[in-house]
Amino acid sequence: MAIPDNWTYKLTDVKDELQFTFGVNSMDYMINNSCCGAPSVSYDPAYSGTTSCLRNFRKYAYVTTYATTTNTRPRALAFDGTNVWAANYDCDSVSKITFDGTVTDYVCPTCLSTPNALAFDGTNMWVTNYVGDSITKVTPAGAMTTYAVANGPSGIVYDGTNMWTNNAATSVSKITPAGSVSTYTVSAFANSGGITWDGANIWVGLNDDSISKVTPAGTETNYPSRFSQSNRKLIFDGTYIWGGNNGSMTRITTAGVCTDYANGLAFGGLLWDGTHIWGNLSLSAYRINPSSPLTPEKYVTVPTYTFGSTFGCGFLWVGNLNTNSVTKIGVL
Repeated sequence: MAIPDNWTYKLTDVKDELQFTFGVNSMDYMINNSCCGAPSVSYDPAYSGTTSCLRNFRKYAYVTTYATTTNTRPRALAFDGTNVWAANYDCDSVSKITFDGTVTDYVCPTCLSTPNALAFDGTNMWVTNYVGDSITKVTPAGAMTTYAVANGPSGIVYDGTNMWTNNAATSVSKITPAGSVSTYTVSAFANSGGITWDGANIWVGLNDDSISKVTPAGTETNYPSRFSQSNRKLIFDGTYIWGGNNGSMTRITTAGVCTDYANGLAFGGLLWDGTHIWGNLSLSAYRINPSSPLTPEKYVTVPTYTFGSTFGCGFLWVGNLNTNSVTKIGVL
């Protein structure tokens, strides 16, 4: 059978076409339990369907949107190994979202103030409070502890031991698991740029359209960038740092050598899945091959303006800023 490009369907609709072999009879078991002991899946190498058919299956396989609380405006997402968490920018809360879309809100007016970014340390979720000039540790049960940091922490990244934030000041901050804070000066305001960890150093995009490498001891090396609104989102692919700009991407070596690609995209989120870069832009999610960043693939359309994204349970999740919801997208 041929699968039309405009179909949306579950795995059950394409069982014969894809010729998957499952350890159980129910195809829905794999969909509904992909976080909890799902059976292994093998692909029949003798399958003779077309490449475009398989591509279209992946593209349209599973798109589901879950409502969060009114006026949450989820701005950032992160995955804790079981659940997706959302930082709710407009209502000073965080939400825990199960795979099936059950939402639990955790509200603490004395803890959270304009939560803006999330990172997971293997046990707890950490959230930046942009207006509160602080960072909050949230346990799996929703208990919160807040630590003061520099002015306007915007992004956050985990280095395997400590959390780091980029701030609405000329600084980045390092926060230990116990909440001890060290703040280091960088060359320009850091609140509009991304932040990532390359396994050895922190990288942060600055408001003067440059990028800085910061060692664990706080020593900065600054590198210029060509495009305006540069490095608003940053990821590390194991070899290069990638910056998402306004209409372009920048590939940066760990020595600070920048190569710019004007591909017309402006990113609300940027992720790495081990093979491809994923960027969510307005009403679309794009997949980008690092070897051909000038030709991104529009992978799927999402319900509304997206800001923030994460991978969880083999799915891409995006936050829908204007409709107070999150969308789960199958990327099999």
